[in-house]
Amino acid sequence: MAEGTFVERVLATVRQMELSPHQLTLDFDESTLNDGQPGTLRSLQALRRFGVQLSLDNFGTGISSLTALRTCTADVLKLDGSVARMLGTSGNDDPIVRAIIQLAHALDMQVVAEWVTSADQLRRLRVLGCDLVQGHLLGEPIGADVFAARTS
Repeated sequence: MAEGTFVERVLATVRQMELSPHQLTLDFDESTLNDGQPGTLRSLQALRRFGVQLSLDNFGTGISSLTALRTCTADVLKLDGSVARMLGTSGNDDPIVRAIIQLAHALDMQVVAEWVTSADQLRRLRVLGCDLVQGHLLGEPIGADVFAARTS
């Protein structure tokens, strides 16, 4: 991602697919920001300036989560599935997740919880202010061919 042509290739692909940049969301995780390549953050920022949506994926798995929030302006924060799985397992879980969601909202980020598998997780996430959820509770992953057949 840090190489100089990455931004140009992404934007060329967007044009080739006859999309608008805001129709593309690029997921990246915290390790992307810590890859040792100074151009990585610049590439992400450039894509965002062109309108590409950025999604900080797997949040909560790295040791530098707060640093990632501070250094990269993303549009979406995706809570790792381990965060949803921990809800309700101890007295600290819900307040911690609520604080993460409130922090993301204060930074104008939408929050998506991944790997939601139970109605209790969904209910708790809704109460805590989570914006969107993904997971087997709502639907199984499908291949591109199945998706195309269902939407045509």
